[in-house]
Amino acid sequence: MTDMKAIYLNGHGGSEVVQFGRRPAPEPAPGEVLVRMRAATLNRVDLYMRDSGAGITHVLPQIMGVDGAGEIAQINASGSKLTVGQDVVLHPGIACRRCEYCLSGETVLCTSIRFLGEHRDGTLAEYVSLPAQHVFPMPPGLNYVEAAALGVNHLTAWRMVVGQAVWADALKSLARGGRLAVCGATSGSAPSADLQRLFVRQLQLFGSSLGTLEEFRLMLEFIRNTGIRPVIDRVFDMADIHAALDFLESGKQFGKVAVSIKA
Repeated sequence: MTDMKAIYLNGHGGSEVVQFGRRPAPEPAPGEVLVRMRAATLNRVDLYMRDSGAGITHVLPQIMGVDGAGEIAQINASGSKLTVGQDVVLHPGIACRRCEYCLSGETVLCTSIRFLGEHRDGTLAEYVSLPAQHVFPMPPGLNYVEAAALGVNHLTAWRMVVGQAVWADALKSLARGGRLAVCGATSGSAPSADLQRLFVRQLQLFGSSLGTLEEFRLMLEFIRNTGIRPVIDRVFDMADIHAALDFLESGKQFGKVAVSIKA
């Protein structure tokens, strides 16, 4: 196998920079697993990468796509409990596993974290290679599209349990001593601080993004035990990626916008 079908960026701007064509197929490095992708879902960061990708270190051409699901095609990782042909879902934040945060289990705070579809080739391709630790068995009962949706927004929401457009209302909704978790700035990155409300009510603000490997494992276990299924609005073929991105950008969807990756 020398090349594969993929959706990739060859510049920044509008839809004209998003290409559907052939790219070199990856080879799994030591410790990595090669996954035959079956589905991926789109995220707002895909639009950001298309538009500018400013502040995200990347090299063009860049294969798009952050999350995804598929089946294992090849394993180059000794001691891995994964098996060839196994259905899997991917954790997209590739951590160094050496820094102080990684060693403490907070892989999502890794000082050199690299995300699929941002810093390295992503999931909108027939194949992707990534460290075995970031590949998890797919919860039974889900199809590939549903499983693909778990890797970004569901994990981000999970870490936020136990942007500008909604900031004021969010602060006003907090009880005294309440806490507000912020996971993005899609609607704007400069909300008012409302300092008086912050100190009078002694509110707490937390930043949050994605989730650790352990949090991903726990979330997948929760989904297996509860039978929760992600909501999917629409599924597009790879050749229709421009329409898929336009639909995502319109904000008219209810649930995830997905891309089916067929052989």
